[in-house]
Amino acid sequence: MGGGSAAPRPTTVVDGQESAAAPAASEASPAAGSDAGAGAPATTVRARALFAYKANPADPHEISLEKDEIVTILDRRGNWWKARKDDGTLGIVPSNYMEVI
Repeated sequence: MGGGSAAPRPTTVVDGQESAAAPAASEASPAAGSDAGAGAPATTVRARALFAYKANPADPHEISLEKDEIVTILDRRGNWWKARKDDGTLGIVPSNYMEVI
């Protein structure tokens, strides 16, 4: 009785295959208490490094940060955020080292 009032989810057809549309933002939220829209790839924000971070040389995706360095965050999903430094360098940074400003 309780499930009949929900609106049907839109579907998407790709290459002849029908699938359910992506879940609503409230369903896809990465963690309780996170900023609204934290997983939205189209939204960019600026963030400050709370601590210096030295990238692991074995991981070519990581980038180093100086304490208080400001970067543009391109993707805030997960524990590693995709960031772009002011010099154009792209890579991932640990989210727990960053403060959104």
